[in-house]
Amino acid sequence: MSNEETAIVSVANGEYDIFLFSRPSGAYKDLDPSILDNLELIRSASVYAELTLNPVHDEGDLPIITVGDKVYLNPFAIREVRYAVNWLISREHIVQNIYQGSGAVQYGAFNTFYPFNEKMKDLYNALGLTPEGNEELAIQMIDDAMNKAAQKLAEAGYTLEKKDGKWYFNGEPVVIKGISRVEDERKDVGTYFASVLEKAGFTVQNNIWDRKKAIQAVYLTDPKNYEWNYYTGGWVAEAAEAWPETELPQFYSSWYWGLPGIVGWQHTPTVTVKDLIDTIGGADKIQLNYYKGDKLNEILDFTVDDITMLLVNGKLEKDNKTYTLENVDQYWDLQKLGLGLGIMDSVRVFTISQTEYFPVNKDRVNVNAMMVDPVSGLYTRNALLTAQTSDRILKVIEYSSTGALFMSAFNPIGSDDIYAMLIWRLITSPALWLDQNGVYQPVKLEYKVEKGEFQVPADAVVYNSTTDQWEPAKGGTAKVRVTYKVLDWGKWHNGEPVTPADLKYYIAFMKEWSTQDGENDTYYDESLEANAEVFNNIEGIVFTDDGYVVYGNYAHVVADDLTASYYAFFPDLPWELWYVMGEMVANGYADQKWSFSEASEGVNQIDMLLKDHVDQIKSALEEMKGKIPSALQGVVSADEAAKRYDADIKFIDTYGHAVISNGPYFIAKYDPESLYIELKSMNPKPVETPTPVSTPTEQPAKTETPATTPTKEEKSTPGFEAVFALAGLLAVAYVARRRAR
Repeated sequence: MSNEETAIVSVANGEYDIFLFSRPSGAYKDLDPSILDNLELIRSASVYAELTLNPVHDEGDLPIITVGDKVYLNPFAIREVRYAVNWLISREHIVQNIYQGSGAVQYGAFNTFYPFNEKMKDLYNALGLTPEGNEELAIQMIDDAMNKAAQKLAEAGYTLEKKDGKWYFNGEPVVIKGISRVEDERKDVGTYFASVLEKAGFTVQNNIWDRKKAIQAVYLTDPKNYEWNYYTGGWVAEAAEAWPETELPQFYSSWYWGLPGIVGWQHTPTVTVKDLIDTIGGADKIQLNYYKGDKLNEILDFTVDDITMLLVNGKLEKDNKTYTLENVDQYWDLQKLGLGLGIMDSVRVFTISQTEYFPVNKDRVNVNAMMVDPVSGLYTRNALLTAQTSDRILKVIEYSSTGALFMSAFNPIGSDDIYAMLIWRLITSPALWLDQNGVYQPVKLEYKVEKGEFQVPADAVVYNSTTDQWEPAKGGTAKVRVTYKVLDWGKWHNGEPVTPADLKYYIAFMKEWSTQDGENDTYYDESLEANAEVFNNIEGIVFTDDGYVVYGNYAHVVADDLTASYYAFFPDLPWELWYVMGEMVANGYADQKWSFSEASEGVNQIDMLLKDHVDQIKSALEEMKGKIPSALQGVVSADEAAKRYDADIKFIDTYGHAVISNGPYFIAKYDPESLYIELKSMNPKPVETPTPVSTPTEQPAKTETPATTPTKEEKSTPGFEAVFALAGLLAVAYVARRRAR
């Protein structure tokens, strides 16, 4: 649906059941009372927005970028210019005038409505951040930074000067190119940002683009192409969180995911803890509890990359010294320091935490039965899984301003926008999922976490991505043992049973593709790089009849459920489909280059729904029929392999796509021309759904450990047979990562 009001009215009239696109309160205030009477508005506070600033530059420390024969001055290659944006903009203006008061000011990567953001207020105050900003101060900061850069540029033979209020590089205006999303308020945010940049002396071209075109340029194109300087980014958290595990690495670090560029040139943050402490005028301004005296001195040269590596993996090797994460005070100090470094680097300048609402037809949908997340509302997996209607058909409509279904190609690695992920969450069954308290609970895997000193047993193995073999572990000791038991292996959507071979190959595949074995390793995808450290922390795996046991050296400092999620694996595609697509990517297929995560000139990003790609996947399955990867030699027989390949080919012939997963729903019909996708239940008979957990919407900040002994979750079986979206999109990565919106 390309008109939001029409979509809301369609839900109220009963044509559709849910509009799965949350909107600010202003979208509802002028509606006729008769329309509102038919709606239940479900609150979401998990959407937030930011300005992504492109810091790309040529090799060296000059803020220039060369494209062909042309040299450009990139103001956002200057860190101090990026940092000044925190004062150039008025977040209060954005909240009150653009979002009509439906939200709250957000200064950094932590959503303002999350309880742990309260712990960061002294940092915001120490940095001098205010809702209103300070335009005059910001312009002075920019002038100082640009004039300093001009001196360096002059030494290299370039000119940079400000004349009559405008900046010129080599005699030409300094042009800033923006990408503003057309679908929502970010269009107006981009226009506002362009206006204040003009006041700072820049010439601005503010392009208004749809989500597909914008994502292609920002995330899937090398920043060195220099197609953009700023982007009005938006994000959705899929579930509540008890602990902020991935905000800092995702939004601020170079090693995890999400910092320009995901493809090609990569920004490396250089701001140190010392820089932060000097900027705020002393560590006492931010009330550190662990890092004091000598302990603080030890980390003064840490960057946000160092801090996030220590937070995510529990240890850091730096300058021949090992640093470990030891207690909760250290954990929160690192979060605060990392957030400060991210704000100072300012590749992302956050603006607003939004308060929005989903409209649901109260007569059609039993809202009380839905497991609505206290923070994300209907964006969580369990919400649609527990929706109930009298006819067991749930009709969902989405917003699509230009008719683009997804922002990215549809495959388990490359799909990283909220629209695609809402679908993936319904058609896959994850190992674990977050409950309403932000604690990981079993879906496919039950777990037991034990801490101590454990001898790695003789039958433990590790996967060697160089030899492509499972090999005996080296023995030794581990400080954590996590036992996983598969609650229900289930079936693939092609009818074949999920087996231990699928699990074993999935782990091997993730190790292979997250590990770069040499500069020219074609079995490597940079977007999976963060998983490499997980495997580095695994000393050995023992496969059992009903699961596996991990011996590892990472244990979350307080939360056992996060330790369990760190080592949790459960396959979302059959082994042979992973294998075939991997070979297509690594070696090319049909005289074409393929990728899981990259779409660029001459490279196809695998899309398991796109007909041309599906045809090639089917052809590859037919050509490779019966082949068994080395990781499964001796585990799968030739007959078993051939049967698997045949089942995949038959499924593709039947449904016209290659999305064969293991969740409670499968894609029964997909029509991109009419923007229609239909999901059908794998279990047409309704069974008892999970019991909702009573949780207040807003919780006080927690310093204690959340409950770490999970209660066994009922099997998440939906209360409807089919889901579909018409004239819109029904849309639904490591822990519940924020998804691009």
